[in-house]
Amino acid sequence: MKEHVVERNGLVVTHQFCPDRAYIELDIPDDARSVSFVEFKVVSRDQGWADGEGHSYTFFDASVRRPPNRPELRTLTLFDNDRGVADFKEHRARWGHNSAPAQLFWCTALRPGDFIQLVPRSAYTGWVNFVNNARITVGYEPITKETPGIGADAVECFLMHSQLKSGQEFDTLSYCWGDLADIETIIMDSSSIGGAKETVQISASVGAALRQLRYQNKTRMIWIDQLCINQHDLEERA
Repeated sequence: MKEHVVERNGLVVTHQFCPDRAYIELDIPDDARSVSFVEFKVVSRDQGWADGEGHSYTFFDASVRRPPNRPELRTLTLFDNDRGVADFKEHRARWGHNSAPAQLFWCTALRPGDFIQLVPRSAYTGWVNFVNNARITVGYEPITKETPGIGADAVECFLMHSQLKSGQEFDTLSYCWGDLADIETIIMDSSSIGGAKETVQISASVGAALRQLRYQNKTRMIWIDQLCINQHDLEERA
C-alpha cells in the first residue's frame, strides 16, 4: 500500500455567508488502483462562546471534485467543533473498510482524477469556524506494473470490483471464443478482492486481444465476460 498526503497551515475564518470553498484538497494519484482509506485531520475551533448546550454549528464536510463525465459523490459531514470552546483542538476521522456503508462506498468510488476537498462550514449567524491546520491522507493499492507489456510479453491483469454508479471508466471487449481447446495462461492478481496472484487459463482469442489492446505505458480497464463472469457458476453466467 502507498500513501499520498497533503497538508496546509494557516488561519482561515469562515462565517455563515462565506462561499463554500475547500480549505485543502488532495488529488487521487494516477497510479491508484483502488483506495483503501481516507484520513482527515483538522485543528480548529468555533467562536469560543455559546449559550446553552448541544453541538457546535461549525463543522467540516468532505466533498469530491470530479471530472465532468463522472457522477457526483455525496458530500458527507466529518465532524463538528467543540461547542463554545476557545482553544484549538485536533479532530480526526478515518474512513475505510471498517466504516459505515456511506463512508465505505465514498472511499471505494474514488478514482484517479478525483480531488478530495475538506470544506469548513458555519450554519447560523454568530457561529464562526476558525481553521488553523488540516491534513488529508489517502492510502491506496498502486498499479504495480508500470509497463504492462508489448508484443509477446506475458499478459498480467488485476481483477477489481466496481459499481456502475461509481463512475469507473472502462472498455468492453466483444470477441469470438474460438476453439476452446486452444488455450493459454495469463497472470491474474485478485488480491484487491480477497484473492491472490495466480495463473488463469483463457482462450487464445482473448489472449491475442489483450496483447493488442494493452497500452505500453499505463494500465487499461477492460470488462471481458470470460474473466469477469465466473464461468463455473451457471446462475452468474445467465
